[in-house]
Amino acid sequence: MEGIFLGIYQFFAKYKLAFWGTLVAIMVPLCFLASRITLQEDITKVLPGSTDSPEYQQVLKQSGMMEKLVVRISLTDSAATDPDRLTAYTSAFVSHLEARKDLKPLIKEIRHRLPDEVMMEAYALFYNNLPFFLDEQDYQAIDTLIADTNVARSLQKNYLALMSPMSTVLKKQIQSDPLHFTTRALAKLQSLQMNQQYEVYDGYIVSKDHKSLLLLLSPANPPSDTQHNRYLIEGLDEVISDLAAKEYTDVHTEYFGASAVAVANAKQVHKDIWLTVSLAVLSICVLLWLYFRKVTLPLVLLLPIGFGVAFALAIIYCWKGSISSIALGGGLWW
Repeated sequence: MEGIFLGIYQFFAKYKLAFWGTLVAIMVPLCFLASRITLQEDITKVLPGSTDSPEYQQVLKQSGMMEKLVVRISLTDSAATDPDRLTAYTSAFVSHLEARKDLKPLIKEIRHRLPDEVMMEAYALFYNNLPFFLDEQDYQAIDTLIADTNVARSLQKNYLALMSPMSTVLKKQIQSDPLHFTTRALAKLQSLQMNQQYEVYDGYIVSKDHKSLLLLLSPANPPSDTQHNRYLIEGLDEVISDLAAKEYTDVHTEYFGASAVAVANAKQVHKDIWLTVSLAVLSICVLLWLYFRKVTLPLVLLLPIGFGVAFALAIIYCWKGSISSIALGGGLWW
């Protein structure tokens, strides 16, 4: 068996031009195939396959809340309170996101305020079934509401509401319930609220002190797809910077969620891996040069490594088509 390899070595040692020609002829298609491989930055791709791993990964990828980005908007002055300023910024923020054509395929949904249809459906449910939601104390309160003075006061408030811009929303409610009996029943929903730190202000979710506002953004891709979510996170940062540089210098915006964390981790891991691999290769080359004092020796020693990497990536591309960049970096390191 060794005679075959010795014969190959002696042949190429005698005809070096044939050696380099054969090497280039092999390396060109290998490098071409290796360059077409898709690098995945999903950290779960590094985990070894097992009977539990697929189910675990499926739970992570299908968890709805984990996929959402929570955007928190507040004023830079922590002592200031201006909910109207926060709602105006939120409207501008959402408008800028929806105007970005490059971000539309990356965003599944933006929930920045409660839909009017949901509010109207909840109101209609309580209005049509009002007796079921009232107790003895409510009926005692209603006795005071139907007094002449209270009726006149309610009609005056209704008149002012109809003269305001909110008349388009409140018109049907005032016509059907001018004394606002249904409002007492709706107030009981607050007892079901799990988090008492937030409330609804003009359809927006704001904190009790009206110093911060929350909105939910659902990416179109799962958190593990950092390749596409990276463009989404960069787009969010650009929109935030543009608004902060123009008319909303007094507003601070921050976001958090699985997608943002995954993108940040992927960037850091990708940077750290290639930095350590580059330093390792450079250190090896320097040590070999210092020991042998020959410039071409490190290149000759690294040539088989490069050939092996190109060959392995070409085979993986033909077999699977993709590989985890974290696993690739770890393999190059070892």
